[in-house]
Amino acid sequence: MNITVYLGANAGNDPALRDAVRALGRWIGESGNALVYGGSKNGLMGALAESVLAAGGRATGVEPQVFVDQGFLYDELTELIVTRDFPERKAKMLELGDAFIAFPGGTGTLEEIAEVMSRVALGQLDAPCILYNLNGYYDGLRTQLAHMIELGLSSEARQRGIYFADDLEQIRQLLEGFPTKGLQTAARRICVPAAHKFHTCSLSSIFSHAHVARENDFTFLPPAGGGAARVTRVGNGGIGMWFVFALLSAVFAALTSILAKVGIDGVNSNLATAIRTMVVLAMAWGMVFVTNTQGGLTDISKKSWLFLILSGLATGASWLCYYRALQIGEASKVVPIDKLSVVITLVLAFVFLHERFTPKSLIGCLLIGAGTLLMVL
Repeated sequence: MNITVYLGANAGNDPALRDAVRALGRWIGESGNALVYGGSKNGLMGALAESVLAAGGRATGVEPQVFVDQGFLYDELTELIVTRDFPERKAKMLELGDAFIAFPGGTGTLEEIAEVMSRVALGQLDAPCILYNLNGYYDGLRTQLAHMIELGLSSEARQRGIYFADDLEQIRQLLEGFPTKGLQTAARRICVPAAHKFHTCSLSSIFSHAHVARENDFTFLPPAGGGAARVTRVGNGGIGMWFVFALLSAVFAALTSILAKVGIDGVNSNLATAIRTMVVLAMAWGMVFVTNTQGGLTDISKKSWLFLILSGLATGASWLCYYRALQIGEASKVVPIDKLSVVITLVLAFVFLHERFTPKSLIGCLLIGAGTLLMVL
């Protein structure tokens, strides 16, 4: 069963929230169910996904492109689905879910679960809609729903699929007693307008390809378990913001080499590296505070800390060697050799990350290597 959980990217100030969300995640993972959630690594969202994965479960994140660009996504997910905007994200989470849970959250959580409640009330969604009423968090909403019935604006029949659960045991009993037919079954009949195009990817490759059947300007998403991938990117795959940033990175990298070559004249290479590192450090932490992401420090796992530290050591070693090479060699020869890192990265990604190494990749590596030799010899 795919369990879609709505909750916030903030941690809140009540320790009971984190304890409860971790318990929920452990149960989802250990019970053989799968998590569908908003994809963030921060706050309660990150704690939930981490708990599911630690318990051996599957976690699918559905993240709008704007949050991906801001670095909010949890990069250890089983699967990542990137949408163009928030409406597409909400539609995709609805499509994937067999059951829906609203954990205590903010206005975004309330807005998302409100659509689920509306669909249940209208008979458009045959799936349990559960509000996790931890310590009475949703008591006010329960009172409001009852008031709607009193005034004749809703009915008990329409609210029959909406449940309030005070603890995890009640959630477990509700889901175990509900047939898993919900929206996944209905999704085989539902078509999504072609304007609603989803970019779906595994974390090993940001672009993936799968079969999509088209009919009368509608895109029918293949059902789970079918021959084709269950999720795919449809339509304009074009060049996105990643290309712009990658191009800017190349431009600034080129400027780095030229400016460093001029500035390092008569300066010890280690001292030059230290000066550059101070500037980079100030810029990096400045961006952290400008984007208000410093709160994410407490959500970084031990594994992430380890590899980020190792990456930092590798970066420092690279800079020390690079500046020394620039000091004693020509920039026009040092830079091409430095860019052999592209070839080395592809090889390491194949060996350690198990990313695909296609014939096109091989040809590209050979051409880069040959071009480097032509420029330095």
